[in-house]
Amino acid sequence: MAQQQLPAAELDDVRDDETLEALANVRRRLALDCLPSRGESAALAELARRVAVSEAEGTTDAVSEERIERVKRTLYHVHLPKLDDVGLVAFDADERTVERAATR
Repeated sequence: MAQQQLPAAELDDVRDDETLEALANVRRRLALDCLPSRGESAALAELARRVAVSEAEGTTDAVSEERIERVKRTLYHVHLPKLDDVGLVAFDADERTVERAATR
């Protein structure tokens, strides 16, 4: 059976819905806010530290290493792949780096 192609307008709606769904999560929005400027990559560990500090609304000293590790795991397994899928970031799971994607 041949795969049906969506009309361009419907495809744009699907992409918009997927992007909005990805951005509905607070941790994903914080991850985007904590990324460096376009063209610069961030190490997963550093991004996790920044996100954990932002979530705690405190300083690095106020966030435990355990908390940072939990944030790092969810970024790696859940949030960064989702942001990569919708084209907002380029996530290299093998290198454990992430950067803002080129504008869609």
